[in-house]
Amino acid sequence: VIGLGTAFHTFHLHGHRWIQPGTTHILDTFNVGPIQRESFVIKAGEGVGPGHWHYHCHVLQHMQSGMMGAFMVIGSK
Repeated sequence: VIGLGTAFHTFHLHGHRWIQPGTTHILDTFNVGPIQRESFVIKAGEGVGPGHWHYHCHVLQHMQSGMMGAFMVIGSK
């Protein structure tokens, strides 16, 4: 996730969590500052199963402007 421009963003991922790299903190949301980059690995579907999932910025004006997306977890069968 990359924060472009001069705004701050709050990245939120529905249904999945990850461990913040270099820590033991379990996250589903984190703040991204201007020109900041965050990388993380998610074992998609762990404990929540396959389906369509949503991610978005928690800043209301950003959500209203369309700063959101979706991803699909496909089952192993």
